[in-house]
Amino acid sequence: MKQYQTIIGTRCMLIAFSMSYYSCVKEVAPLPAPKSVTICDSLNVKYSIDIQPIIQTHCVNPGCHSAGGGSSGTDISSYQLLKSYADQGRIRARVIDGTNGWMPNTGPLSFSDRQKIDCWLKNGAPNN
Repeated sequence: MKQYQTIIGTRCMLIAFSMSYYSCVKEVAPLPAPKSVTICDSLNVKYSIDIQPIIQTHCVNPGCHSAGGGSSGTDISSYQLLKSYADQGRIRARVIDGTNGWMPNTGPLSFSDRQKIDCWLKNGAPNN
């Protein structure tokens, strides 16, 4: 009888342990990957508000890329001239990718400024 009680007690303990263990383990579906947010998604980049001040501060004001400036005649002081270089891929190559050296020649723009310009270029470099 004692042996029978031991077997029953052991089985009850095993059942109780199994129930408590499986009640704590729950299959949960993996969390969906977070939607990557880029500056193009979260910021409506405008030429007059975002891009022109960057160009004026880092490119035109020092006299490098203005009419009569010293940079191989590359004048980007107006939207039309800048758009022309943007359409040729020259802005992306020098400002975003650093192909053939970075512009401005003092080194790359801040990450935030490069993202704004990249977004503006991806949207077709609108005059907005």
